[in-house]
Amino acid sequence: SADILPSDDSARIGMERIKQDIGVREMFPVQVVLSADRDQADALLRSTTEVASYARTAPGADKVQAVTSLGLPAASLPKTLADPSGLGAAERAALGQLWTLDGDRLVTRVVVTPGADPDSSAAHHLVDDLRDHLTDRADSAVTVRLAGATATGSDFDDLVLRSVPLVVASVALLSFLILLFAFRSVLLPLLALAFNIAVVGASLGFLALVSGNDDHSINSVTPLMLFAVMFGLSMDYMVIMISRMRESYLGGLSHRESVLGGLARTAGLVNGAAAIMVAVFASFTSAQISIVRELGISLAVAVVLDALVIRRLVMPATLLLVGDRIWGRHRRTAPRAAAPEQAAALRPASATDDEGADTGEHLPLAEPTLR
Repeated sequence: SADILPSDDSARIGMERIKQDIGVREMFPVQVVLSADRDQADALLRSTTEVASYARTAPGADKVQAVTSLGLPAASLPKTLADPSGLGAAERAALGQLWTLDGDRLVTRVVVTPGADPDSSAAHHLVDDLRDHLTDRADSAVTVRLAGATATGSDFDDLVLRSVPLVVASVALLSFLILLFAFRSVLLPLLALAFNIAVVGASLGFLALVSGNDDHSINSVTPLMLFAVMFGLSMDYMVIMISRMRESYLGGLSHRESVLGGLARTAGLVNGAAAIMVAVFASFTSAQISIVRELGISLAVAVVLDALVIRRLVMPATLLLVGDRIWGRHRRTAPRAAAPEQAAALRPASATDDEGADTGEHLPLAEPTLR
């Protein structure tokens, strides 16, 4: 769609003039292409009639044009298609655009003009509806395909959506393994994945709320890009905060003290980084390309949710509820203040003889071993 281009771009200006003077829907119709072997002309004509009949009743269709709607007599149409020499030049030209011989196969088109712009959600829904119903209405010897700009865009969207499970699974698996190796805990990577998916989902919901409607849909690339970028940023926050908490816990503090202390120690760093990211992503909203604006809005919202809601509230509360088993099995040190009797025992002792007399020789004290 030319709408993603700046308003003063020459390509967009040209498309807007065409839309105003000619009509962009007529320039980019949905084309149902049917083909069959040369000896299957009757089957191809029957299938064309059935397809055109359904297309006229399809939701979102405005006009339908096929060889059966050219005004030629239905009784003599098969003979006319086989030998159009008896038609006038204009009629032959119109027929040639809808019915032709390509090698050993006959090819015909059913041109469906949508009632909405080619890149609208309604036009994409029309393509999906035609794909779901037209194959069953054609003869088994006839091949049915959809063409046109809207169908191409729909195919691209489907390709992107089919790749989502692979992308999500790959990123999640790599993140899980890296965090598992870093923290030696299974629960922490699982929580990190849950937090990140919640942030991405919430930001996409907000983007759909403010920019998605019947005339404009979110670019199919935006969710994947948002997921990849936000996952990396969220992991940075996760590693920074959890590392400080883990250090405190292994240093001998209680689980609660470790969580709250680590949260306090990293608050300034996380909030400062989040503020910088929000400022950067907010600047994207001034871009003239729609996908850049979408990324700016969704990433800014995601960073705010991640830094203020997830990292400041949800994650600490979850860690406190789960308890110290979140850290796995680790050997902890205990650098605590020694009791008076322990302090006396740790002071260098004077060596004495059997009679208890002080010899003046002091034995060195070995360094205590802490685990």
